[in-house]
Amino acid sequence: MSQRNEVEEKAEMPALYLEDESFVKAWEKAEQGVYPIFPTVDFATYPSLTATLFQSYAGRIPVLHMKEREDFERLLCDIYYKGERRSIPASMGASAIKGWKDVTGQPHRVLLLSDGYYSNIPPEKAGFSPEDWKQKSYLLRRAHECTHYYTLRAYGFMNNALRDELIADATALIQVFGEFRRDLFLLFMGLESYPDYRKGGRLENYLPRDREATAEEWQLLQEDAWNKSLALARFLDEHPEYLKSQESRKNLLDYLCTRKLEDLDVKDERVV
Repeated sequence: MSQRNEVEEKAEMPALYLEDESFVKAWEKAEQGVYPIFPTVDFATYPSLTATLFQSYAGRIPVLHMKEREDFERLLCDIYYKGERRSIPASMGASAIKGWKDVTGQPHRVLLLSDGYYSNIPPEKAGFSPEDWKQKSYLLRRAHECTHYYTLRAYGFMNNALRDELIADATALIQVFGEFRRDLFLLFMGLESYPDYRKGGRLENYLPRDREATAEEWQLLQEDAWNKSLALARFLDEHPEYLKSQESRKNLLDYLCTRKLEDLDVKDERVV
């Protein structure tokens, strides 16, 4: 790549922090339990819930954090299913609310975070004490969801496709540990003993929801998670400069958002 192209590419990348979206002003003076959206939800019945405005790469965003898993699952049902109880996967510990409007018609975005272990992984499997893993789980979850928020605002995509999940998990792991812990990513996905799969891993959440996946599709998804995470790990081994600062980590996020993970610039392009 020429020097000119490198300069042009960097100029096209967003600044470190995007400006707040206009809806954020409504949350600046919101009292605990009284929020600009979800008027039918009685937040007084959620004693473990607290709300904060968190500074993410995509600007500040409201974070509703629930220390009790029961509160998290119940709030999801109150918001999405009008209070009807539904089964929530144990590996799901967060949800990004988008498009909900206040009384003025202004759409909002909100992050709902639970306080359980990340991806429902017990601390002994993750290699930490219960207290340490719970704290790290919260930081991972918040960074993961804020990454989705950033990719939506900066690049126009936000979904639960495997590529997006790998980018979000990698960004979160780097923020919390200072490096891409691929071993933990595979553990989250249920692929720590690949090619064997551990039932209950997060990977099964990314299968088609409107039909039953074929055996071939399921096999390809597992291979994809293994190979793309390996490509990313190799890339970062060769480019440790991406891990040194907030700015360089943000540059890494922009780099990953604009490329296919299988096309990362590594010396050995063949990933097996």
